[in-house]
Amino acid sequence: MTTVRWFRRAARAAGIAVSLALGAIPPVKADDAPAPGAAIEMEPFFVAENGVPWRYVRLPGFQILSRYPDSTTRDFMRGLDRAQRLLGMVVPGEFQARFDVPHILILCDEGMMSPMSREVMVGSASQDAWGANVLTDASGPRVFPNAEVVDRDRIATLVTNHGGSLAARVVLINPWHVRLLLDRRTPQLPSWLITGVMSLYSDLYGANKTTAIKNAEAEARQRRRDEGAGKVAPKESDLVTTDSAATETYQQDTAFVYRIPPFVWISPEETKRVGGGAAFLRGYGSDKSALMSDLLTHEPASDSPDWKARSSLFVRWALDRETRPHANALTEFLADLAGGPSTERFVIDGTNSPHSGGFWRFADRASEEPATEAMFRESLGMGYAEAASRLADYLPVAIGRPMDFRLRPPDAGALPALRNATTSEITRIKADWEPLAVAGINADFHDNMSSYVKESLTQAYNRGSRDPAMLAGMGLRDCDLDDSTDAKPLLEAAVTARVVGPRAYLELARIRYEELRPGDDSLLSADEASYILEPIEEGHLPSPPLREGYILAVKVWRTSAGALTRGQLGLLDAGLGYFPGDMELLFDAADLNAANGYRAEAAALAERGLRLSSTPGDRARFTRLRDRTAGRPPGAQ
Repeated sequence: MTTVRWFRRAARAAGIAVSLALGAIPPVKADDAPAPGAAIEMEPFFVAENGVPWRYVRLPGFQILSRYPDSTTRDFMRGLDRAQRLLGMVVPGEFQARFDVPHILILCDEGMMSPMSREVMVGSASQDAWGANVLTDASGPRVFPNAEVVDRDRIATLVTNHGGSLAARVVLINPWHVRLLLDRRTPQLPSWLITGVMSLYSDLYGANKTTAIKNAEAEARQRRRDEGAGKVAPKESDLVTTDSAATETYQQDTAFVYRIPPFVWISPEETKRVGGGAAFLRGYGSDKSALMSDLLTHEPASDSPDWKARSSLFVRWALDRETRPHANALTEFLADLAGGPSTERFVIDGTNSPHSGGFWRFADRASEEPATEAMFRESLGMGYAEAASRLADYLPVAIGRPMDFRLRPPDAGALPALRNATTSEITRIKADWEPLAVAGINADFHDNMSSYVKESLTQAYNRGSRDPAMLAGMGLRDCDLDDSTDAKPLLEAAVTARVVGPRAYLELARIRYEELRPGDDSLLSADEASYILEPIEEGHLPSPPLREGYILAVKVWRTSAGALTRGQLGLLDAGLGYFPGDMELLFDAADLNAANGYRAEAAALAERGLRLSSTPGDRARFTRLRDRTAGRPPGAQ
């Protein structure tokens, strides 16, 4: 197989999404020369700078490969910590997708980019993963991420810097990355929650992304650091900021406070016409219960502005501090006067939002089963009608006042130490990034890059590198090229070493099945079925859970001999925990339980299928399964 074909097929098979915040930044070309062997001809992606090593550090959930100065890398690490904690105040971590493979961050100063990088930028995708064009210039804010590629079980991001320290910039997580974390969360979050969270976070992002240091002493201290006149560590209190839209982001006692502008109901024009809560109830009259039921259980039309506005208001209300509508303008003015930035009265700190606990309990349950008013009442202590009344009362308050989130400084403690990256780490990380990042660019670059990536991995292997993550990456790349023969030993070695990442386990199980599956009407033996599914059963498809693994288990069991134990079928129970609304998986689990004599479990799953069925076909097949299961003696085949 030619290297050109190898690369093009890998790029297509990866199924990537590209998220661009500051323009399409090109993929990284390895700067270190390979071991003696065949020469690799390729214009470098970075300007060669002798004596500037790649540096490496691990953080919870991240691994960073950096060519920034160490002081700048540490600035970024501090900013990333703040950005992560701020996101957690809007949407807790348990409602974000989990990736067991650490998120790769490649940090590189823009000044190190070669002319080749500009050419690739022109040919790269011009839209982010969510379909919005992104425009910026060199003076724009420094926002994380810059360019991001996403595979089924991993994320890699290239972050560029226009020079200088990042201590003078606020680091925020891009809304498109937040949307990815919400969309890929399992169990799947309800639409109203994703819509409301994205509305709130986008407002927060837009109001704070242009902040910069205004503290003269901090700027002078930073200049001394940059010029080598002294190594002075930045302080949290250095960031006292205001953005260009005159929306304050202020600082109290070294705690950052991020201001979200007042709520916009549908549009600025509609907002001006809101005089009370009637706009929230529009179209429902006095039937407030029906309004909340429709909001929380019905998928809206894509052009439903009322539904989007109600979802956004509901999330905002749930996270806000206690608020009450004012009787007149004087009492409102006095309350605002008493509750300015110098007091704690109007600042949300993660502990003073009275509805947030019940709200997230309800959201958690609503992601696993259809929402009901009883579930809502148990979680929030009120019924649908009362909730609608409270949201209607909250609407004029929300459009009249901002929200302020206070982020406390992190706990005292040193940052993880930076060290020189090993050759294996450099090779592995760049090989994860490059094949995904160059999809859509010109064929000449494909040819060069495919040769480089393939050769650099091979040379690292020949030098003796057996990093499990690198072995898995090589094996997965071969899988993308339909080369199971080369992929299998690499994946076997990686899985034996307990590599992190669900796709390696899934692909190894798939290869074993392709080798052993019968070509006629014969069945797999019980031992063969166990051998095929061993990687999945042992790895239990770590996060993010991949639906294909559970579907493969069903396929194997339907073509194998011997009865299944409840322990084996527990794999499908786990799958339904991640994908509770997957009607195919639910039916297969019920059917296999019935076929193996587990009548009670099959009946319960069939009843669950009937509750969730939304089509006549689903209702009919679950009804037949329920009726077939009724009265069947345990152990009957």
